[in-house]
Amino acid sequence: MIPEIQNKLLEGLPDIVPNDLKEKYFKDRVAAETRQIFDNFSKEEQLRIAFEPCILMQIAWDYTDRVLAAAAQQRITLLTKLSRTVKKLRQQHEETLRQDLDFAHIQHIRQQTQRFINEYARDFAILYFTVNAEFKRQMPNYPYDEMRTNAIIAMLFIRQLIRHNLRMDHLVQSRIGGNSKSSVPQPIAALYRCLDAFAGKIDTFRFSEKNIALAMKVIDANMQRIQFTIV
Repeated sequence: MIPEIQNKLLEGLPDIVPNDLKEKYFKDRVAAETRQIFDNFSKEEQLRIAFEPCILMQIAWDYTDRVLAAAAQQRITLLTKLSRTVKKLRQQHEETLRQDLDFAHIQHIRQQTQRFINEYARDFAILYFTVNAEFKRQMPNYPYDEMRTNAIIAMLFIRQLIRHNLRMDHLVQSRIGGNSKSSVPQPIAALYRCLDAFAGKIDTFRFSEKNIALAMKVIDANMQRIQFTIV
């Protein structure tokens, strides 16, 4: 479980309550919420709530790896420190995953992500060339366009993750009530800022440009179409 969520759930418990009882309260709360999800949502909805965010985040990391590889290959010394920061964020992210999932489940997420990318390789290629063309159009004088394009695509999938979680929050609230909200783990928020630096501080880049939005919409539709296997 993401530490920020655990801390939020434990808020309001008196300091005099022993830590082991706080931990029991947290586990009981999570177990109760998990039962509610199993009782009130279809298997397809459970998949969207719990599994798709993992796929979206893994895609973002895959594109981030391409950014790091390009920076190393091009020997861009100005980005050395930034690359080290991203690698540390990757370690933090994986440590967070290991709090919830064992090695087999983490590997399964990676395998299913790669399967998804391979199965819809044409649409991912269209996304790349669409973002690359828009980047060149908006910022024709920026070098290293391949690296920057991959950084923007990683940012797009983090943005997609946030939108997805908001939709799932509304779905959960409409079905079982409450006002719990998903949070973006600190390493992911920090990663987004690092990717923005790799891309060149693109405050003016139009992520919602119609062709980019259409390419992302196609990939989102593909995600609803594919039959992920769950272990």
